[in-house]
Amino acid sequence: MDTLKRAFKYVIRKRGKTLILFMLFLTIGILVLSGISIKRAGDISQDSLRKTMGGELTIDVNYSDENPYYKEEKFEDGRIIYSSKQMTVDMVEKVMKISGMRSCEASVDTLCQIDDIDFFSGNIPIEEEFKNMTTVVGTYSTETNDYFQSGKVKLIEGKNINSDNGNPEIIISKDLAELNHLKVGDQLAVTNTKGNKIEITIVGIFQQKEVESIEEKVTSYEKIQNKIFTNIQTIMAIEESPYITGFTTIHAQIEDPAKMNQIVEEIKKIDEFEWDKKAFSININNETFERAEMSLKKVENFINIFLLVVVIVSIIILSLILNMWGRSRIHETGVYLALGLEKVQIIGQYILEVLIVAMFAFIVAYFPGRVVSDQLSDYLMKHPETEQGVAMRETSTEIGIEEGEIDVEISIEEIVMVYIIGVAIIIIATTISTFSIMHLKPRELLTKMS
Repeated sequence: MDTLKRAFKYVIRKRGKTLILFMLFLTIGILVLSGISIKRAGDISQDSLRKTMGGELTIDVNYSDENPYYKEEKFEDGRIIYSSKQMTVDMVEKVMKISGMRSCEASVDTLCQIDDIDFFSGNIPIEEEFKNMTTVVGTYSTETNDYFQSGKVKLIEGKNINSDNGNPEIIISKDLAELNHLKVGDQLAVTNTKGNKIEITIVGIFQQKEVESIEEKVTSYEKIQNKIFTNIQTIMAIEESPYITGFTTIHAQIEDPAKMNQIVEEIKKIDEFEWDKKAFSININNETFERAEMSLKKVENFINIFLLVVVIVSIIILSLILNMWGRSRIHETGVYLALGLEKVQIIGQYILEVLIVAMFAFIVAYFPGRVVSDQLSDYLMKHPETEQGVAMRETSTEIGIEEGEIDVEISIEEIVMVYIIGVAIIIIATTISTFSIMHLKPRELLTKMS
């Protein structure tokens, strides 16, 4: 208790030194608080980045000789390559059930002939035999299909199609329906590859977001208005050949791209894929996330270096100041030792003196610290010529944050961290500054003073 009283009296008595220490710790507090709060904002941005962007992976049939199910059939006018091992509805559903999946879609497509229907013409000439043909997309569900998920097309009438049932159902475009005077509930006759007729029912109408531009080269069967969506059972019935016996592609969206490898390992545990036979391949698309994450790490490294420099410089400056002032307290230190005070008590008093000043300085630092944090983040955002500015702008663009919208908040955690760092600086600096004096005996101190 006496130590604390002496520390308070010294701080009050030495107003000039107290003011110098207060300004020093105010500066340290502002800089450290700004660095920590921006670092925390970067961590929050990284979490937002993962949630906003997610990750992507595709599982595709392996069209190479490594796949024992790979087939190649040659004809006079070309060849057909396919795999006799394709993905079933059950395999798709097992992938869907893996924890961490945001969405999962499976698809396969083929050309089929539809009788008594007119299609929109493309700007690439095609042979006569293809004029009554269009692309039919066999999907696990139009609710999760990439065309519908991305907003390229939107269901405006009727219902979605799922592969839960094998009903011969299709969804066509509004333009195609109007061109041929069709509506939901109408039936169409489809000629499959064996020449058999299949009656399919229109259960939905979609509206495309936009059509191909005049400059874009497409055939009639590639035009978005001519596309037809159906379930896997219907497209298999239309094809009726070993070329399509299931899905050829699974496209999955991952909630957290940081867990991509973990999800891939779970997929590889599904035995039906026969991974040892290399029937399928997994392709990961994490490039956008990794690029943005790398940008955030650049900012994080910059802040870490900034904080380290602040701490080291603070220790050096504070040590020099306290060492200089400590020479004027040689007599005081010698008297304390002569009175029987332990060296630890004396050092403790000196630390307390500095801590008292720092405590008030760090509280005051909160207010200018908020301003400096915002100004520093805005500076980095508005100065793309700096590496850190480029990193912050790239990351903000990826997660949809406009310039000036990065909100750097200072919470109680940052304030506590400032005090922890401040106490560490004070203890180290005080120990360094008093080392040359405290190892002397009282008589030596008094002699040195004289």
